[in-house]
Amino acid sequence: MGAPNQDREGLLSPLLSRWRLSRVLAHIPPGARVLDGGCGSGRLCTLLPQGCCYVGVDMAPPAGREEAGCETTFVAADLTSDEDLERVREQGPFDVIVLSAVLEHFDDPAGLLARLTPHLGAEGCFVVTTPSPRIRRLHEFGGKLGLFSKHGAEQHKLLLDRQTLRDLAGRAGLRVTAFEMFQAGLNQLAVLQPAGRDA
Repeated sequence: MGAPNQDREGLLSPLLSRWRLSRVLAHIPPGARVLDGGCGSGRLCTLLPQGCCYVGVDMAPPAGREEAGCETTFVAADLTSDEDLERVREQGPFDVIVLSAVLEHFDDPAGLLARLTPHLGAEGCFVVTTPSPRIRRLHEFGGKLGLFSKHGAEQHKLLLDRQTLRDLAGRAGLRVTAFEMFQAGLNQLAVLQPAGRDA
């Protein structure tokens, strides 16, 4: 049995997920080859710009999305497994690697970023979203009321503030090239690129 679908579990979860993905989409150009790490239901593939190629990776990805508007592949893989990531590598390289509401679920998010960096194309970048630490109490309370996924708050290993996100990117050989807060400062988005690359 797979993990609960956190995008559908709470009353407000679908709205928050769409809001989060709308911010991610602003950083995905038409025709991009996109890796969606921790893709969940794979909703992103239904929203991508024209001509994109989508690869969704999750422990239990969906079988497919009929409404996908682009070439779509789903891979059942553990992002912490080198063997599984080798199967993902065959689908790349990628122009954009999306980790939307993913990093906070890992004990070693810097290690995850470092393992995925070789999958980036020459001009590729990460687009990551993660809840702000200020959401912790609200998320826990909202989960109890059924407004948000109760499992999401329980499964968060850590919540990253802006500086911690910069630090872990640096440990992974990356740098933050864009950062924004959204959802009234309760969520954040960062674009990460390899540190040695010119801006």
